[in-house]
Amino acid sequence: MDTKIQTKAQNAIEACDLLAEFLDTHGLGSWSPRFRDISEALKIDDYNKAIRLEKEIPRGGMGSFGDFYVDAKSGEEEWEAQSKFIFLSGSQSKTITNLRVYFEYNKDNPLQNLDFNSLTKDDKRNELHKLR
Repeated sequence: MDTKIQTKAQNAIEACDLLAEFLDTHGLGSWSPRFRDISEALKIDDYNKAIRLEKEIPRGGMGSFGDFYVDAKSGEEEWEAQSKFIFLSGSQSKTITNLRVYFEYNKDNPLQNLDFNSLTKDDKRNELHKLR
């Protein structure tokens, strides 16, 4: 098995798991099984299934994934909770896209940074502008 695919799959697994955990801890756990299913497909090297499951997640429009406001949990500011959701959601989507593009076109895009805490405060605030 191609080690680059495995590395990209591991990046996507971590992104799916981080997003699912975030959704669970912020009262949005009804969405987390979708990302856990993608993670599980990747863990057994079923890349086509993972890509298909990702494409099935409705993004954009009323009632879609992301059409909600993320409530801050204790000790967290509202803007930071929303920013972290945008960061994790975007990162998760990019990891699957990176895997698919490598798988289908052999294009090697860089791995996605998944460490929200490594961002500066300005970078965290800039995540909020990605919705507009």
